[in-house]
Order: sequence, then C-alpha cells, then structure tokens
Amino acid sequence: MDIRGGRLLGTLTCALAWCSCALGAPATDWREITDATADAPGDATAETTATTTPPARTAPEATPADGAPPATDEPSLWERSDNDEGWFLNPVRVSFYWENDGTLPRPWTDDDGHYTNGLKLDAAWKPAWADEIAPHVPFHDQFGEGVETAFGMSFGQLMFTPRDIDIEGPQPDDRPYAGWLALSGYWQRSGALSENLAMFDHIELDVGVVGSWSGAEWLQKFVHNAVPNQVQPEGWSYQLHNEFAIDLTLRRKWRFSSGESDSGFEFQAIPAISGTLGTVYRQIGADMTLRLGWNLPDDFGPRRIADVGAATGGWEESWGFYIFVRGGLRAVQHNIFLDGNTFGHSLHVDSQPLVGEMQVGAVLQIWDHLELGWSNTMLTEEFKGQDGGDTFGSITISWVARF
Repeated sequence: MDIRGGRLLGTLTCALAWCSCALGAPATDWREITDATADAPGDATAETTATTTPPARTAPEATPADGAPPATDEPSLWERSDNDEGWFLNPVRVSFYWENDGTLPRPWTDDDGHYTNGLKLDAAWKPAWADEIAPHVPFHDQFGEGVETAFGMSFGQLMFTPRDIDIEGPQPDDRPYAGWLALSGYWQRSGALSENLAMFDHIELDVGVVGSWSGAEWLQKFVHNAVPNQVQPEGWSYQLHNEFAIDLTLRRKWRFSSGESDSGFEFQAIPAISGTLGTVYRQIGADMTLRLGWNLPDDFGPRRIADVGAATGGWEESWGFYIFVRGGLRAVQHNIFLDGNTFGHSLHVDSQPLVGEMQVGAVLQIWDHLELGWSNTMLTEEFKGQDGGDTFGSITISWVARF
C-alpha cells in the first residue's frame, strides 16, 4: 500500500474507533493504528486487530485564537528588543537634568553664585554593537556571564560666577565667570558577580568649549532679564577665554544588596571610584551611596549631571521609589573653572586639593515609563579663601520609550 493509502486507512480507522466509542462498543486503540499505518509497510489491516479499552475523554487543550501569537512572558520595559540591530533605539531612555543654586531645585533660597546652573539632555539605549565590543574591553572576564551593555550621548552646559554678580569689575579673590558646553558619549557594562553583588563600568568622553562660545553669558542674562526682580550679572566681560576642551572619565561601581523582602523593600550600598583626565578636570574620587526603597531598579544609584547613571538596567516594576544619601571625596589636581584657562592668562583662584560632598534625595518611578528625582548637594570649599561651602539642588526627569 502506498503512503497515501496508508494515511487514508488510518483516518478511516480512527473515525470508526470514535464511532465505536460513541455507541459503547469496544474499538481498537487509535494510537496503535496511527503508529502502525505510519511505520509498517504492506497491508496495515493485518496489524491493527488488537483491541483495547477506548481512550478516556479529556477536555481539549486551550489554543490561542486564530492569528494570535502564543502567550509568552512579557519583557521588562528596559530590556533590549529582539529585533535590535546596530544602532537601533529600542528601548531608549531620555533624561533631562537641571541643577541650580536656587529657583525650583532649591525654592527656599535665592542664592546666585559659584556653581549657579547646570543643564543636560541625555539619551541612552542598548545597541547590538555595544555587546559586540564588550569582549575586547579590558577586564571583561571580571564581569562573568550575562554582561549587559549600553551606550549614550549627552549635551550639556555648566555655568559658574562669582558670589557677587552685580560687581562690574574683576574679582580676583573669587572664582571667575565661566561656562562649559559639551557633547558627551559613553559606553557602559554591568554584570552580576553573585546573587547580591553586581559591578558596573562607565567610560565617557566629553568634547566641548569653554568661554563665551559656551553660551553661559547669554543664558544668564536672558533669564535675569525675563524674570522679575533678578540681579543683573555685570562681570561677564572677565570670563574665561574661549578654548576647546576635552575630558576622559572612567568610573566603576559595586552594588551590595540586602535582598528584597516579602513586602518589596530593599537596602543597597553602592561604593564607587572614578577618575577624570583632560583639560577641564584632572581628579580622582571615591564615594558611597546608601539607598532604601520599594521595588528598587536594576541600576547603580541616582543620576546627576556629573554621573548620568547606569543605562544597562532599570526599573522592572510600574511603581517604585527610594530615598538615598551619598557622600564622596575628590582629590583635585586641576579645575579649569577655578585655575583658569589652560592656554593663556585669565582670572583664576587656587583650587583646594580635596573637596568633599554630601547628597540627599529621593527618586520616584510611576506609570512604567516615568522617573522623577530630586536631590540637594552640599560641597566643601573648592578654592582657597572661599567663605564657606556651596549648595545646589537637582531635578531629574527620565522617560523610557519602547517602540
């Protein structure tokens, strides 16, 4: 019998077996029939004479509706898309940072001097090529299996002034007027070393301009003219001269976790070390972040202009929050905003070799996509002769989009 005949016979025999079951008569086992007709050559009827009890009736298995894909575990929002290729932006995290010594970040004060304003727009995503270069970056083996990578770009501006901005002439005993406009690119990697320990690396290159090209003078004058009752800045004629600038920053963090409780709360300690080499900053630093929260994200602490944070992971729940405190110390060899222009003479002061800082704040995650953060940072004196440290507030807004 040919194959088509065997299949036809098997189909007919199965139908007869079903009819026999329906009438209450004994019938041959339909599974044996199917196996016999598929495997045995020749006349299949000779090998299907054995009879057994009819198969028990069971409920049919649920199947997806026509055209519907099979059910799968839904990925977290901050997980690379399956169709990610090359530079594909899916998902992408867009963040806006605003730091200021008054106004909305610190509404209880009207301070306006030293580090007086900072703005940054940042976009981070997880392109395929970021994974591909990971094995070629030194110390790759330290991160174990399942290394996550990310890439990002930022565009930001920093603004510095003396304490008294209404003085028209030079102020040699206070920090000079200065602005910094930079385009930044960074690559990141992270990996779990154990159940409660993870490690993170951040490599960043900043390229930009210092001086009037930065637009800091224009921005401050525009804002102070537009907002009522603002002191007009009079000394921008003595700002740092125009020059191109470049910095390279390396940062490593570790995250020690207590493990999530039954209620979703968790405590983490996140120590970090960093170093910057360039014409703007030459310094090394170390800090420790402690945070306590509910549904903590898979990242390495809060973000700020000087540290855009980890894009290798993120929030895995729709809602979450944490409070944090961070303390750090920097050893500074060069700060262009204090020491003056790298090339040529300009107003300057003598920078302090050690600068400490303390940051406290809170971060809230809502509606799957939106993260809101606020913090207050206190600095020790940054230059010799400074009368007390400085304080500034920070507002961070981040949105994660999946296409």
